Amino acid sequence: MQILGTGGSMWILKRSAGLAACLVIFGLPEGSPPPLEAAINAYHPEDRHIVTENLEKAIEDRQGFEFKARIIRPDGEVRHVRSRGELDHHSDRDRMGLFGIVQDVTQQGTHELSITEARSRAEEAALSAKILAETDQLTQIPNRRRVTADLTNAVMTSRSDGNAVSVALFDIDHFKRVNDTFGHRMGDEVLKRVAETATAAVRAGDIVGRLVGRNLLSSCRTPPLKLQC
Repeated sequence: MQILGTGGSMWILKRSAGLAACLVIFGLPEGSPPPLEAAINAYHPEDRHIVTENLEKAIEDRQGFEFKARIIRPDGEVRHVRSRGELDHHSDRDRMGLFGIVQDVTQQGTHELSITEARSRAEEAALSAKILAETDQLTQIPNRRRVTADLTNAVMTSRSDGNAVSVALFDIDHFKRVNDTFGHRMGDEVLKRVAETATAAVRAGDIVGRLVGRNLLSSCRTPPLKLQC
């Protein structure tokens, strides 16, 4: 179909050989094409800006256009379409036409969306598994595996840039007495509170982790901050 723009407004001007196929894609009855505004409104509300921005840019730059967007047919079915076309220049610079074709790429679009969603789910699952494997389940701070890896990386970086690495090992005084007197549930709460306090006392990028039992470790690239535990 051809779209004519003049004086800041545009409308469908006449038929082309692909008009019938275009109307079928949009789920419209045979006949004259709808006004441009109605045609744009056939696109998904979230995609209409793609249509208007591409058409406006094509007219402003006097060049062709190509974009993908979703349409909503009168029966509510959502289809993915690719639209592309070019300018039809007139002697009057204020008047120009846009010849375009619309191709139904729903199957391709759905396939691409499925791949993207599957990749996103896989990446999220991998990240969740990595975090789970490197996090102490009681205190929710890095576990021995993560602490060892981070400390190894810090030492290697220190050897290359010459900056010192400070390491502090600490535990909880009288922890056995807490467990014996108040029970292991209270002991767990003490461990979690100490982990929270230690983590809050260091800067972003410093390491606080649980090695085993009541033993924790803090590693800093500069002299460590005093931990108020």
